[in-house]
Amino acid sequence: LALAVLGQGQTSRLHQRLVRELELATSASASGLGLIGATSLGLASSRARAGVAPEALEAAIRQEVERFGADGPTTVELDRAKIQFEREWLSELAHFDARADQLSAYATLHDDPARINRRRDEILAIGPAEVAAAAAELLRPDQAAVLTYRKEDRDAA
Repeated sequence: LALAVLGQGQTSRLHQRLVRELELATSASASGLGLIGATSLGLASSRARAGVAPEALEAAIRQEVERFGADGPTTVELDRAKIQFEREWLSELAHFDARADQLSAYATLHDDPARINRRRDEILAIGPAEVAAAAAELLRPDQAAVLTYRKEDRDAA
């Protein structure tokens, strides 16, 4: 939910701050990559506008993530993230193969295949304070790694 508030859609914090307010980027997003046998990853990405140094954009992303970790989500932001989750969850479960994968995952990882029926309610019950605490614990600057792609100047090469 924290990553959804930070970076899913044009109403997300990263998009609003980096694209609309500061005009540093043409796009900004954040998402999670949940891994079963390893530490999961939270990813934030953005594309700098022409003339904007990648370091300036990185600093703005870090600032927004740190601000979110300190302040947490508003009720409106969290409600929006929950609605997105619910829509995606129900859409996924509408496909028999995805439902079978989820049942298998809950049976294998949690020894509780019936948890598939409670997952939606578990997510919808999460409050702003819980999201803020998770963001403060897990989205820390000292745990970040940065990868910068730069456009090659073919004439200079």
